[in-house]
Amino acid sequence: METEQDRGIKKQDSSSFEQMSDSLVKALESIGISRLGLSAALLATAAAFSGCSPQNKSYWTSSYTDLPPPPAEARMQLGVSTEGDGTVFINYVIWDTDKGEFARKDIHYTTTVMHPGSFQEAGGYKQKIHDGEVIYGDAIVDQKVGRIILSNGNTIDGKTGNILSADGEMIKGKY
Repeated sequence: METEQDRGIKKQDSSSFEQMSDSLVKALESIGISRLGLSAALLATAAAFSGCSPQNKSYWTSSYTDLPPPPAEARMQLGVSTEGDGTVFINYVIWDTDKGEFARKDIHYTTTVMHPGSFQEAGGYKQKIHDGEVIYGDAIVDQKVGRIILSNGNTIDGKTGNILSADGEMIKGKY
């Protein structure tokens, strides 16, 4: 049950807020911003951000947007990370045909401003992988032979992308 004291506190809080609100409006009007102008500016800002904001994407609407396919030179995916602004980083192990070796390629995708939920490549990073380096899932990179050795003994051939058994038999061809 609400007491007289509770009602007094609520009334005081309400009047304090109104006084603060009035003070803010008077301060803005003193520099030439009217109450109507402030309302219009707030509405315009809200409209601009709600229509073009990266938050207006599939994550927030419980639908799903397909990510772009991996690059043709990808031999293994190391991970995907997403950020609150709609950007996505996908990390691959690729076969660099120019150098004849594996490299780590982190591709940065961003949602476009006009079409939220669609992805556009926005650069990224490329890094050398050393011979014998252990990567995701305890896979070992053999740069000398040009293969990734998986923890079960199977291998991924860098040049072709084929997956071979520990005995060298083809398990799956890239194409």
